[in-house]
Amino acid sequence: MQRIGAVDASFLAEYGQAALYLMAMLHINQGATLTNAARGAEALPLYGAAIGWLLRLELVPTALDVLGRMVDVAQRGGEGVADAALINLGAIALPIELAGGQRAAELLQAGYRAAHAAFAEDVNSEMVTVLCGLAKGHVYGTALRAGLRWDYRQDPEARARLDAIAGLERGLSPQAVRSPQPLGNEVQDELALVSYIGSATPRPGAEPAEVLHNLRHAFDAYAQRALLAEAHGQKPALLFHDDIQAVLDPETVLLDVLLTERPRGRSVVLTRVVTASGPPEVFINEVGAATSALAKVGGLQLRMHGLAPQVALLRASLRGDPESGEVEPALAGMSAALFGTSLWQRLGRLSAEGKQHLLVVPHGPLHFVPFHLLGDGEGDLAARFTVTYLPNVALLLRRKGRAPSTREGSAVFGHTFRAGNPFALPELPSVEQEVADIAAALGVHAELDAGATRTAVLEALRTRRFVHLATHGLHSVEAAAFHALFLWPEPGPAPAPEPAGDGRLHAYELLGEPLDGLEVLSLGSCSSALGRFDESDNLRGLPGTLLLAGARAILAALWPVRDAAARRGGSPRGSASCRRVNDCTRP
Repeated sequence: MQRIGAVDASFLAEYGQAALYLMAMLHINQGATLTNAARGAEALPLYGAAIGWLLRLELVPTALDVLGRMVDVAQRGGEGVADAALINLGAIALPIELAGGQRAAELLQAGYRAAHAAFAEDVNSEMVTVLCGLAKGHVYGTALRAGLRWDYRQDPEARARLDAIAGLERGLSPQAVRSPQPLGNEVQDELALVSYIGSATPRPGAEPAEVLHNLRHAFDAYAQRALLAEAHGQKPALLFHDDIQAVLDPETVLLDVLLTERPRGRSVVLTRVVTASGPPEVFINEVGAATSALAKVGGLQLRMHGLAPQVALLRASLRGDPESGEVEPALAGMSAALFGTSLWQRLGRLSAEGKQHLLVVPHGPLHFVPFHLLGDGEGDLAARFTVTYLPNVALLLRRKGRAPSTREGSAVFGHTFRAGNPFALPELPSVEQEVADIAAALGVHAELDAGATRTAVLEALRTRRFVHLATHGLHSVEAAAFHALFLWPEPGPAPAPEPAGDGRLHAYELLGEPLDGLEVLSLGSCSSALGRFDESDNLRGLPGTLLLAGARAILAALWPVRDAAARRGGSPRGSASCRRVNDCTRP
């Protein structure tokens, strides 16, 4: 068929779709024959080629069926299957996930886990690098590399959806607008946080608050699709060992953590340790948790990794009374689950050798684990290293050859909520002194209350090198696009197509903003380091959006923190609750 097309272009012009379909079916049938003959490594490239043709024909359900066959081959194992599975799944991962959505993500992740299990005890460090790159936010990493942007103001359907949401909000109480469907107690809230986004079904819609939940949930999915529409045909963002080493300084240790499995379905935590010189080291710690679990929370059935409930319990204990006796056992249990003895020993030696900076790349529910508080009985990681977090390893690409920021100056904003408070949020009396102290240290004037409008903050994010913002934040578990910061309401009606001037700044509003050159954004607000992740570890919410828009480092809080703690902790609100999320390798 390919030779005919090369000789006679008119043939493919007239019969091209039929020819592509015929070639796909021939490859599928040949792949099935090889699979039945226990020659899986040879079958995988045939299945991969067939998926490419089926996607060109927009036959997504058939392509997903063939992807299922590839996963089945990987799960059967056999000679050469592990390498062949990673290579051929990687070749079609981006287009099939963009076309097939959640179902494609589930199948790809099952294939990656099966490929790793097929390695058995023969751990190939370079293939582990590829595995981590594919399994952890492959699509998000590609969007980062391509510099994708999406401006809701230029999207008529997005504006229509937002108009419907705004109309419904006008008839609800401030509490219902802030949190349309609270889930229950803290443990339930944490379980929802650590589940895969998109795993929850819509609510019945019998009450206005349920309708608002569903509309926000649908808009969140729409915004993600709209952002990624330009990712088709982009070059996948995969970094190999040499690429990573080239951007690490001599004092940095990169800790790349992957939740995967070993033969017979044993769930493991795989940790890749990379420094500026020498080969990478791979540590595997087996845990008792399953690779997946279901939990019913607030009437919703949520899907999550089997380790996620332990993460939720740890986070709930850290939010509780520190004198209750629950915190230390929870931290010790998480430390044991994530780090084996050999890894702790290696980290101890690296510290003794003068390594000072630990750069953690989490995975799945581990994005919300305070790694800096984990320890081995001889002190926590924060006592040995400066610990920062890299949500996606593709952020290292920005480090390579990056020109210094041409921006100048700093901006400091604070909102006390003594006035300008349409959502009836609690006052933040410590903010006034907090922003005064930070502004004095930076040599700038602090904009307090009426000066901290959405317009002023956005202008600073677009033009200043350092920005600090002390205010209330609200995480949105049901729809990460609505992860928000609360600012002073705009005077007068908002100009179309801007959102209502009620002071909220949502994550989706930042997807089209040019934040390149914003060196550090310090968010003195509750839960501002949170967000959500999907089955493939693609990130949503404020941190993921800000980094995607070009911000280089974010200092933010992992959970709600008392106002007074913010000033004592130097802001953001809390000390042990803080984390730095960045795209660079030095604090």
